[in-house]
Amino acid sequence: MKFNYKYILPISLIALAGCSLDDATFEAEEPTQATKDLFANYVSIGNSLTAGFTNSGLRHDYQENCFPAQIARGAGKIATDNGATTSADEFEIPYINFPGISTLGGNTGTTVLVGFTATGSPNIQPGGTYTDPELPGMLNNVALTRPYNNLGVPGAVAAQIPLVKFSSDSLAGENPFFDLVLRNNPADTTAKTILEQAIGLNPSFVSVWLGNNEVLGYATAGGLNDLDETIAGFNPFNKTLFEQSYTAIWGALLQANPDLKGFTCTVPKITNAPFFTTVKPYYTTAENSAIPEGVHVPVWGKKLLDGTVRMLTEDEFVLLTAASVMATGAGSDSSLALDDQYWLDSDEIAIIEDYVTAYNATINTVASANGIPVFDTNTFLEEFLPENGGKGVLSGIDPLTTEFISGGIFGLDGVHPNPLGYGLLANELMDMINEKYGTNLQHVNLNKLVGIVE
Repeated sequence: MKFNYKYILPISLIALAGCSLDDATFEAEEPTQATKDLFANYVSIGNSLTAGFTNSGLRHDYQENCFPAQIARGAGKIATDNGATTSADEFEIPYINFPGISTLGGNTGTTVLVGFTATGSPNIQPGGTYTDPELPGMLNNVALTRPYNNLGVPGAVAAQIPLVKFSSDSLAGENPFFDLVLRNNPADTTAKTILEQAIGLNPSFVSVWLGNNEVLGYATAGGLNDLDETIAGFNPFNKTLFEQSYTAIWGALLQANPDLKGFTCTVPKITNAPFFTTVKPYYTTAENSAIPEGVHVPVWGKKLLDGTVRMLTEDEFVLLTAASVMATGAGSDSSLALDDQYWLDSDEIAIIEDYVTAYNATINTVASANGIPVFDTNTFLEEFLPENGGKGVLSGIDPLTTEFISGGIFGLDGVHPNPLGYGLLANELMDMINEKYGTNLQHVNLNKLVGIVE
């Protein structure tokens, strides 16, 4: 399948060259002492979005631009990577060495855009492989004798925050990021969970952003995960479990420190991520010159459970992972129907929206009860939607949008922001914090993040 990327190349060349723009007019004030005091010990709890995950993985130069690190720098703190064993003033992050570690398997590092195919599709490849997946080889500052300030674990769900101490405790024991971030020794009877490590740091300020993976695990699998909330065992796609876990997390934090300040974020709609919106459920003349201009020819899809084969409707989603199989003809005919794991039907989309609504209701209820400000990620992202014209942010640069690659704010996995996207998010978060707490957190100079996608 061919995508129309005629506007991507100039931006991509900037990215591949590793260039950025410096704004000589950007001036940051010195954070006030009150701001420094509030962020004297900032701790962030969350998943991949908190960790700085992009381009299918974690890597040092991405992590240093995660939104918690940007906020910490806005308060005058340093996001250090010097491997210090006793640092107290820095915002410490579990920095992962080059080429990073991805979720692609095969000891592959994070992905990079290496160019475009003859048909105009992006050529995205792993940026390398690593040979030492265990500690301490992967971590730059593994010797730190206290927990990290950034306790974002890619793949984490809310129910794991107060429970999981080792990767072997995580879903099916398959999430190595828990061991990388927590660094617990299996022989140590004092091993601690994310929540326990966070409380042990005695934070003055905390951010909690959870609920994304509860939805994404189902959505990125094409709706094939089991949704039966009555099944025995751990099921993260469960409204009651999320409510109990999320309430318990904030309850424990505030019990440890009733004066604790912080913020939280809502779960974004999947319709705001290019992973779900880039590949359309229909073909146009852009993919097949035999199709008349303005005509949409539906993609054919097949349901796994009953073998039903039908044309997709235009309100259904084809996932970004379908691009490679569609390039070989999948979906072009009823005999080549696109398998279930590559698309979401209307019923599955409605289920996802229902769960997102429920999760966000819990987030808002818990936050309101405790005086915690809530950042509405959907309001933030909707400004960048192509149908809304995108958002002009940088001088001399076209409006940024949520479009895959060409939009400028999402990474190559189509789900997570790139460093510029995280910088935009951080600035909005700092505005909310400043308004709520009377601080003067200093904005990120976005010009220094332009075009960084690898």
